[in-house]
Amino acid sequence: MRAKSIRFTNEPIQLDFFDIGLIPVIEDVVYRKLDRLLQDVLASCKVLYKERNESNLDNKALFQLIFRLVAAKLLGDRKHPGDWLNDNVQKVIKEVEDFYFHGTTHQTVLQDLEVQKLAWRKIRSAFSFQNLSVEALAYVYENTFVTSDIRKKQGVHATAHLIAEYILQNLPVDKLPRDERHIFEPFAGHAPFLTAALDRLRGLLPLDMSPEQRHNYFIQMLSGMEYDAFASEIALYSLIFADYPNPNGWRIETANVFTSFKFNSYLSQAKIVLCNPPYENLTMNERQSDAHLYSVNKAVEALARVLQQPPKMFGFVLPRTFIDGQMYAEVRKRIAELYNNIFLVALPDNAFTYSKAETVLLIAHGQRTAQPIWRSAFVKRLDYQQFILRGTTTWSIQAPTSFVEKQVNTGDPDFWYTPIHPIWDALATLPRLEEVAEIHRGIEYKIPVRGNEERLFSNVPREGFAKGLRNVPEDFEPYAIEHSIYLNMDPNLMLYEAYKLPWDKPKVIANAARKSADRWLMNGVVDKQGLVCYQRFHGIWPKGDLPIEVIAALLNGPVANAFLSTHRTSRDNKIEVIKQIPIPRLSPSQIRLIVSLVREYMSYREQGQTWFEQATYYERRCRGIMSQIDGELLTAYNLPFNFEQNLLEFFDGYKRPGPFSPTQLKSSPTKRLYTSIIRVEDIRNEDGNRMIDAVIINWNPHQVVHIPMSLIPTDLQEKLNQDTRLLAKVNVGVSRAEDLIFEDFTIAREPKMYDAPA
Repeated sequence: MRAKSIRFTNEPIQLDFFDIGLIPVIEDVVYRKLDRLLQDVLASCKVLYKERNESNLDNKALFQLIFRLVAAKLLGDRKHPGDWLNDNVQKVIKEVEDFYFHGTTHQTVLQDLEVQKLAWRKIRSAFSFQNLSVEALAYVYENTFVTSDIRKKQGVHATAHLIAEYILQNLPVDKLPRDERHIFEPFAGHAPFLTAALDRLRGLLPLDMSPEQRHNYFIQMLSGMEYDAFASEIALYSLIFADYPNPNGWRIETANVFTSFKFNSYLSQAKIVLCNPPYENLTMNERQSDAHLYSVNKAVEALARVLQQPPKMFGFVLPRTFIDGQMYAEVRKRIAELYNNIFLVALPDNAFTYSKAETVLLIAHGQRTAQPIWRSAFVKRLDYQQFILRGTTTWSIQAPTSFVEKQVNTGDPDFWYTPIHPIWDALATLPRLEEVAEIHRGIEYKIPVRGNEERLFSNVPREGFAKGLRNVPEDFEPYAIEHSIYLNMDPNLMLYEAYKLPWDKPKVIANAARKSADRWLMNGVVDKQGLVCYQRFHGIWPKGDLPIEVIAALLNGPVANAFLSTHRTSRDNKIEVIKQIPIPRLSPSQIRLIVSLVREYMSYREQGQTWFEQATYYERRCRGIMSQIDGELLTAYNLPFNFEQNLLEFFDGYKRPGPFSPTQLKSSPTKRLYTSIIRVEDIRNEDGNRMIDAVIINWNPHQVVHIPMSLIPTDLQEKLNQDTRLLAKVNVGVSRAEDLIFEDFTIAREPKMYDAPA
């Protein structure tokens, strides 16, 4: 049984593999215990300082003091030679500074002696720090010492140590010569990448190296840069703890990446660059300091600067907009030109404690060859803990050569490839939405909305105003329109000529602004009222005879939303992408049925809002209609069985818009599997292959179906003979034998004499 060590102990506790789930629980207890202690120390020290001083407290100086004392407590509890737990606090502070910061510049601690004594008394008498970890220090840094103001101003979103480890494990560091493994972490914060890199390098060194040789090697290979002086010192402590008990010597430069001339110097030495940059825009001072900025966004600018002196390999934690955001277009192109192996891992919005941003890990290495290798992986919110514990993703896939070649030859390569991308190849011959509909964005004003609300919009009818939609509400749902407002239609206020569109004609209205970050991105509503739309919506008019109810159904369906999700190029639903949505070739009977179902849904939805006592009944009917519409559309698309299953899995766990949405998408009727009885009629050879002639009782008991013996599990094949009955899952909704699908064969038990006739 494989075992795992808990890294935060000096003498690792060994856990069996099935106990691995205890690790976050144990770590959490340690983190919270230390957090509560230091919160108490901070609060007590602030109260005492306020009583004794008239001047304002320097929080950073207090933080420096507390971390000096934490270091002393750690050294004392680990029995490191020295008088670390002496009751003379000033002697303790000097000992720590001499040990860790001798000959280097460092931040001054708070000088109030009584506050120093109080802090040391509480820390010195606390629980043992013997097993305190780098991760615990990082937790306390982010939760205790980074205030909300600092977090907002500097864009602090601490990277979990295990995310840093994951990136390091996916980079072939071992392929570099030992003396070329220079690793640089800009925006170091508490140095999660450097401490993870130290672990990785340690495992690659020969066993006969002395501790001193290892320490000297590490300080030559690892370097970082951090804007905040206090965070720089935390980074030092992190490396000190990770390389315990060696003294300092670490190269953590306290400087602004965007303004310091030293940044390029560090980049020129680095063979590996790892970081989680801030996602905010550059300040005005930062912009003015450099006339050659690539972007005003810090993440884009950082990545662009790194690529100017491209390292052998790199790993970045970036906002999800890297995948398709326009501001990253040029750096994506540059990465495609430089690197052969590109790996994207999309993380959910619970990956960071104080940020709900969806992020992506960008991992690249290897000089570009004629056949680059691109991989994508995704971690669902519910699977994030398993990712942290085991490094397993919800899914992972390598893009086919044809996809990579196509993207490499575009001006804006898309690295992101999902398990449902083959669906778009399967649907490539279908018509596109632009062939049956005109799509236009809503009206825009040439004056700013802010400060002109009353002039542009009204909640009541006014002369010169038209009834319409302004913003996409949270409860914006498929088919039905609940909320409306009045918009000023004065031509003199219009930026473009969208006001001239035939808004009075029947149409579909769809949201241009996204309703969610992923999956269900668009709703289509049926409008026969002649509503006008503001720019947060699109108006969609049929070109020919296709009813607007069908267009709305298509836009609300899983194929259209999956297409938008995998082809998105910005936060909004772009017309250029909507135009390319594939649409099935519907028969007249299918069109009539879908129109009838949409109208029925809208009727029940309206009645449900009026007759509250029958809400459950209307909810059940609406949910059933939605499923029936989906079934008709999926039947029309006629995807191969495995492609349709991948499409349904793509939406698994994501709430669909609307009050009566099905909790889970169902297969199309022709691909829905039902347990069926199969009676073997004969077993024979055909062209050297064994075939089974059988009858599927609940499909067509009068037609013999030919089933290859290879579909039957090996352990069952020798048990088969004439009149054997099998059980299997079969899509009995199809009309042709060649469309039948079989799964999960088993031998059916022999019927008993008391069984009722079927």
